[in-house]
Amino acid sequence: MRLSSGLETSASADWSWFPVGTKFRLADSNRIYVIDDYGSALLGSKRIDLFMPSKRAAENWGRRRVKIEVLQMGSFEISRRVLKSRTRDRLARRMLFKIEEHLQNL
Repeated sequence: MRLSSGLETSASADWSWFPVGTKFRLADSNRIYVIDDYGSALLGSKRIDLFMPSKRAAENWGRRRVKIEVLQMGSFEISRRVLKSRTRDRLARRMLFKIEEHLQNL
């Protein structure tokens, strides 16, 4: 999926915390974000990386601690399916392991 900044803006996270498709908004904003990517710096953390349309916008935003409101939880099943096709990547394998562990405990 291509990262986007429109009605729903792309965001990345560790999918074992926030699975793909999770929709949320910043507590002080009406902008809706959807988790559709992941990154190595986010593995093992409850951090989210917001997509910004330019480097300047990202630098202006910086790094912040904000509250989010989860509007709809994504799917661990879909996350697992996507990650299974990427098991050559160490990061994907680690997230996949945690997701499978989570799904077994349900």
